[in-house]
Amino acid sequence: MANSFNDEVGDGSTLLWSVQFPFISRNDVAVTNTDTDASISFTWISDTQIQISPAVVNAVNFRIGRTTSRSARVVDYQDATNLNEATLDLDSNQLFYIVQELIDGAGLQITAPNSSVGTVLPTPTALQHLRWNTAGTDLENANATVWITQAGAPVDVSDGNDGDMYINITNWDVYGIKTGGAWGASIGNIRGLTGDTGATGLTGDTGATGSQGIQGITGDTGATGAAGADGVSGAQVGTINVFTVPQTTATLADNDGSFDMNASTHFTWTPAGTDELVFTNITVGRSGTIKLVNTTPQTITINAATVEAPADAATELSTAGTYLISYVVPNGETKAMIEISRALS
Repeated sequence: MANSFNDEVGDGSTLLWSVQFPFISRNDVAVTNTDTDASISFTWISDTQIQISPAVVNAVNFRIGRTTSRSARVVDYQDATNLNEATLDLDSNQLFYIVQELIDGAGLQITAPNSSVGTVLPTPTALQHLRWNTAGTDLENANATVWITQAGAPVDVSDGNDGDMYINITNWDVYGIKTGGAWGASIGNIRGLTGDTGATGLTGDTGATGSQGIQGITGDTGATGAAGADGVSGAQVGTINVFTVPQTTATLADNDGSFDMNASTHFTWTPAGTDELVFTNITVGRSGTIKLVNTTPQTITINAATVEAPADAATELSTAGTYLISYVVPNGETKAMIEISRALS
């Protein structure tokens, strides 16, 4: 426990604080913010209590401390004068208090290992750290070594400070220590030699067969091939294909989000409000396209009973843009599978 000061912490409301040590003069007592070394003003209530107003801010550390005069004696003895207890006590208390303050302060000093006295910290300097001097008896400021890693050789005027090191991550050349504002030539390279080729790993197990992908949209008709040689005449067997609806139809504008496969195979869709993508008269083998123009944009949902779509289809189609939706109904399916293009320009 200190004999010449008491440390406190502000709470933003307390005004009265105790002075927990004796002193010769009130002028010997001061209050200091120990976080910033700034003085804090106060008034005396009594020899054991002071008032700080306004209150010290919450969580701010401060010290109520005593510094007894060391430059002048408080008692000057004269010949042929009477000595009393008060005078003798005052004279000895000056020395006693000074010794207490020195002992309290000794615990706050840094002592060099090769010195019997405390050392004074140098003035803090930005981007520097403390180190022992070459004699090991005092502390001094020194540039902190920083390793800089970036592509290309270092530039003297813009890369790093004196004392720094540099690695060119393009070819792994090393530069430094930067001295006098210059990097100089590379001092080495940290890229290792190419290792030996490793042994061939074991053959992995055959993976499971993936599910069948969605059928792509119908491609353009190819060019007519060259006529083949006449085949051998055979028995004539005819097969008549009967279609109940046209296999390819003109594009139909349908702006309510519901598409009848018997009405057309190709559609355009410009929603005026929230719409749900749904198919009716679903027919196996049927495929086509829907051009969605959703520039407003409007919210689009997917009818899960008639449409099988990617997980993020509704989110993508609800984003402003124009999209080409391809659909197909594979064999054995009761839903139309869809595939969505990126937003078209």
